[in-house]
Amino acid sequence: MTNNISIRAYEDSDKKKVFEIYDNASKRAHHFLSDKERSKQRRSMEKTLPLPNCETFVVERYGHVVGFASVIDGDKLAAIFVKPGSQRKGIGKALMNHLKESQENVNLAVYVKNYDAVRFYEGQGFEKSESKLDQETKQQYVEMNWKKDLEEVEE
Repeated sequence: MTNNISIRAYEDSDKKKVFEIYDNASKRAHHFLSDKERSKQRRSMEKTLPLPNCETFVVERYGHVVGFASVIDGDKLAAIFVKPGSQRKGIGKALMNHLKESQENVNLAVYVKNYDAVRFYEGQGFEKSESKLDQETKQQYVEMNWKKDLEEVEE
């Protein structure tokens, strides 16, 4: 159900909407974190977004920004968030497919308690590699990796 969506590079004029999506989606996805911890993560993202090693894409549906994804250093998925009212409509999958088109591999870290995200990534072909403890939040997270199938590349 990805009708009427388009994906484009982030522009400075997207900042307000992107952080509105981040705040709402993060509160839902990271419900196990305190408001203070989520605020700290938001401030970190605010510093990262304009960096030259960070590439961010936004997804629009019917001309409205409904999600975004940020990649750092070419292959580390730092963030992917979809507006809560637009979730489960193929938007996250479209964003992920857009990223995977230009990558040989993608790496990410996701909180273990973010069950929906873990299932989403597994459904997108990501495999768990290592569990670790986030020293700041004291929450377990898992590193996940996706590698382009060599047969896909050859076709």
